[in-house]
Amino acid sequence: MSTTGSYWKTVPRKSFVTFLLGVFFIFSAVGFANDVMAMGRQPLLRLVLIVLLDGLFPIGYALSGIILRKRFWKAFVPLFAVHYTLMFLLGNWLPNLPATAPLRAADIARMGSRLNLDGVGIILACSATSKKQCNSMMRA
Repeated sequence: MSTTGSYWKTVPRKSFVTFLLGVFFIFSAVGFANDVMAMGRQPLLRLVLIVLLDGLFPIGYALSGIILRKRFWKAFVPLFAVHYTLMFLLGNWLPNLPATAPLRAADIARMGSRLNLDGVGIILACSATSKKQCNSMMRA
C-alpha cells in the first residue's frame, strides 16, 4: 500500500472533516469574487447557489484525489463537467441584473452594499479556513 493511502487512514475523522471544511471555505470565496467581477449584479439566489457549488464541488475533487489517487480523473472529469454545466445553467436561469447607465445614487448605494457583502464573505471564508487549519495543526 502506498504511504499516501495509509496516511489518510490514520488521520482522525475530526481532522479530516476540518480539512474538508477548509477546502469548502477556500473555494466558496471564488463565488463571492465572481459576484465582485459582475459588479454585484447577480441575483441573490444565484450568488448563494454559486457560493455553495464553488465550495462543495472542490470537496468532491479533493475526495476523488484522496480515494482514487492516480485514477482521480475517473471522478474528477465527470464532477467537473457537472459543476460547470450547473454554473452555466444558473447563469442562464438567473442572469445578471441589467447594468444601469448612468448610475443613480440608489444604484450606487445598492452596489456598494452588495460589494461590501462580497468582501465580508471573502474575508470570512478565508478567515474560517485559516482558523480551522491553524487549530487543526496545533492539535496534531
